[in-house]
Order: sequence, then structure tokens, then C-alpha cells
Amino acid sequence: MTPRRLPRLIYWDSTCFLAWLRAEVGRVKDCRDVLDAARRGELRIATSAITLAEVVKLDKGKLELTQDQERKITRFFQRSYIVVIQVSRAVAEEARALIWKHGLNNRDAVHVATARVKGITEIHAYDQHFLNLDGQFSNLSVRKPQVLQPSLPLETPGQTIEDLDDDRVH
Repeated sequence: MTPRRLPRLIYWDSTCFLAWLRAEVGRVKDCRDVLDAARRGELRIATSAITLAEVVKLDKGKLELTQDQERKITRFFQRSYIVVIQVSRAVAEEARALIWKHGLNNRDAVHVATARVKGITEIHAYDQHFLNLDGQFSNLSVRKPQVLQPSLPLETPGQTIEDLDDDRVH
């Protein structure tokens, strides 16, 4: 019996999660396409554990969330297709080297280091300074969220693509 091959991993920076959860205009469709592919089992979305600390509020200013909004954010990150990667010593040392060599800020360095240490070759982000990193590292592309080979949106029995709308915090 042939072992089952896991779907490929792509990496999401916190800006992608925030774009989806905030329903940011011009970004929702791209995020939905990636999330749909993940729900269909075509890929998995990896992110650093620090993303959980970055995605804590849904607008600028004071941190004022309802309990329902807090639950939705927490539940969203518990989805089976989202892989939260711990910041290990190897990741931290790689991040430090990226800060020294490329002048990255701490959080971006941890995101890039996490992807590199885990062998992930595709990072999705929305911040322009992060997108400017594309091409600076071998075997790593940085782009806005997209599914490189989109497939037909087939629905799982009993679930619809619209179910993803419930994930956003309004």
C-alpha cells in the first residue's frame, strides 16, 4: 500500500488571515480561493505560532472584541488545514541570521525563517515590504494569496463554499 501523500504546504503571513477575517475589500476573493483549495484538501496553510499573537484585533485602535469575535478567531485557527508551527531554536537562529543579513524586521524574519526551516517554498502576504522579498531567497517565492492551479469549487457533502463566510468576523 502506498503511503498517502500530504497536500503541499503554503505559508500565510498574518496579513492574509486579517484580510479574510476583516473581509478586506479586494482581498477576500483571493483568500477565499486559497481557503477553498485547503478545504478540498489540495493544500494546507502553515503559519508561525506568532501569527496567533498578531491576529488579535480586527481594526486599528483599541482592542475591543466581543466574546463571539474572540471565539471565531480562535476556532478559525483550529481548522484541520491550518498548521501552526512553533518557533523552535532553529527558526529563531534562522530569523536572527535573516535580520543580520537582509535587515528584516523581527516578525517578518520569523515568518520567512519558519517557512525556510520547514521547507515551504511559497509565502503569501499583503504587506508591500514583505512582497518585495520575492526573489531574494532561493527556493522561496513571496506573493499575494493565490492558488497557482485553481480547480473547480466542488462542495463537500453537507457543506457549501458559503460556509467559509461564517469564518469572517464582522
